[in-house]
Amino acid sequence: MSFDPAITLPEDLAISVRNVSRSYMLFNRPQDRLKHAIWRGRKKFYHDFWALKNVSFDVKKGESVGIIGRNGSGKSTLLQIITGILPPTEGEVLIRGRVVALLELGSGFNPDFTGRENIYLNGKIVGLSEKEMDERYEDIIAFADIGEFIDQPVKTYSSGMVVRLAFSVLAHVDPDVLIIDEALAVGDLAFQLKCTVHIKKLIDKGATLLFVSHDSYAVKNLCKRALWLHEGTSRFFGNSFEAVARYQDFLRELDSNKPTESDGNKEAENPGQGGGLNSGSAIQCRLLDQKILDANNNEITEIHRGETIKVRVEYEVYQEIGPLSSGVAILDSGDYFICGTNTHLQKISIPSKIGRHGYEVIYNNLNLFAGTYKFDIGLFNENTTVFLDYHSRCLELKIIDEEHLGDGLILLNHKYVIL
Repeated sequence: MSFDPAITLPEDLAISVRNVSRSYMLFNRPQDRLKHAIWRGRKKFYHDFWALKNVSFDVKKGESVGIIGRNGSGKSTLLQIITGILPPTEGEVLIRGRVVALLELGSGFNPDFTGRENIYLNGKIVGLSEKEMDERYEDIIAFADIGEFIDQPVKTYSSGMVVRLAFSVLAHVDPDVLIIDEALAVGDLAFQLKCTVHIKKLIDKGATLLFVSHDSYAVKNLCKRALWLHEGTSRFFGNSFEAVARYQDFLRELDSNKPTESDGNKEAENPGQGGGLNSGSAIQCRLLDQKILDANNNEITEIHRGETIKVRVEYEVYQEIGPLSSGVAILDSGDYFICGTNTHLQKISIPSKIGRHGYEVIYNNLNLFAGTYKFDIGLFNENTTVFLDYHSRCLELKIIDEEHLGDGLILLNHKYVIL
């Protein structure tokens, strides 16, 4: 594995992962580990577990790539190999430029050092001089915003303070490649918003991002491409929207094969209140009410195919945190995602001042075939990937189709021409 691949790595690439595999020895019993040490490999007392199997992909300079997959799929192992923490069992990784990584909480920090001392320590680790760190120091502590704790040992910090300082240091050392593994999820909402905006600025300046997250919206918002890992193998690498869609289809298929009686009861008791990141913290804004109306503004629960409906959404802003966006998604009775759109994609601004506001989404000639459909509604900060409130399956609409002009999900505008 090389971290200075000026000769072998093409000029347009920042990272090249080539046929990387990683195996671990698993022992069924503790005494087998001792036997293995005594026999020194002449006899096998373990079986191989392959955390990664023949994974290959390239990341271009200035590109943002997400990595998605279930727990245990090999995401963190892959990042540890890319950053040089773990050696691969097979294959190689080539990287160009200064790499900074935020993997495990507090990694790279000495818990007995103060925040100030750890700032300079991390600067030396990535190759910056003390003078260069002096020039960045004020920006780092301003971004971290941990007050007088900057001169206290890191072991006295809360988990949120640790991630604040860690991200602030890494974001201000001019990284060529920035690698993040879910660490930002520990921070509070306001800090997540600030971090996401800063990450986008780094990407705009030409930095390369490798981003692991379970937040599919974050991956689609931040990353152009995504790698889906499953059981250590690459299932898909390409457009982030397609990667997330394939991954979510896979998860739905898994869920459909499992008994979900207890989950169903829970949903029945609380019909789809997602809560968002407002939950358990100071509430910035909240979805208040949502309803489906017909063309005459009467609240309805069923329509005939081809009629017009309006989805009316009301929300309240308690604390201004920047421009807001909101969106509506339609799903069928099997939770198959049919259509989703939001004001950010439509380049429409909704009010973000303190107070109560509302908007409507009008669906003209709703040509869905007969069936029961459900609606998700989300409220999020326009510049970030963080949902502020999310109501899942909060509305339901039955569509009646007496003409039965076709089958499937939607009746497309068409005509038959006899030749």
